[in-house]
Amino acid sequence: MEVLHPRLINTYHLQSRMNTKTWWYNGNRGEYTRNVTLPYLAETCRKESRSIRVNLHILHPDNEIVCKTYTEYRNNLSDLDEDIIKEKTIQDLLATIVAAYLWKEEQPYLDIKVYLKNNFSPIRIEMSDSMVIITREDPRDPAIVYQHSSLFYNIYNFDLAQGVKQDIPLDMTIPFVKRSKLTNKKIKELLTSIKITPNITDDDLNKIKELSITKTTPYVPGISSFIRTKNNG
Repeated sequence: MEVLHPRLINTYHLQSRMNTKTWWYNGNRGEYTRNVTLPYLAETCRKESRSIRVNLHILHPDNEIVCKTYTEYRNNLSDLDEDIIKEKTIQDLLATIVAAYLWKEEQPYLDIKVYLKNNFSPIRIEMSDSMVIITREDPRDPAIVYQHSSLFYNIYNFDLAQGVKQDIPLDMTIPFVKRSKLTNKKIKELLTSIKITPNITDDDLNKIKELSITKTTPYVPGISSFIRTKNNG
């Protein structure tokens, strides 16, 4: 087991994504996955002409209780700069779903499956072929890493596999549009097709569209320079 300082989380995430054939995320809103992990994996698929299988497990945006529970938990974390409201949680969840369909459409080698959870956990699990990284909501908290050779890697692998059996899968065969053609109408049509029915306004749709194509990281800056260093050998 390794305990990581928050400054190292980006570095380990990047190392974990390199050369992997699978990626698992089991968490809450999936913000980091949406903004950083999926773009990176899609680019890897494009450059290396190979498939990567991705399983995303996020909170069910139609479950009022679980979204409220998560929002209250997050707002009770003393070190975060600002509170959020339940509507922001739902916007983020819907943006992660939309982003998954966008990347599926733009990069066929990215084999994405999305599952919706009706339970909340304070920890997030991200696993590649080489390691599993455990984080909490506050990006200033340390992370825990287990390498592939660890017994606990196998335990978390088993735990994630149980989620596939219990969580609600989305139909990822539904065709969608590419990023340049994304509109509020297309977002609404997608949500209807996958039977998600949140009470959202035009302002919500504008925000979901914006969030679904944003590429930012909640962790300490430095990932871009690390990528450049790796790419330059």
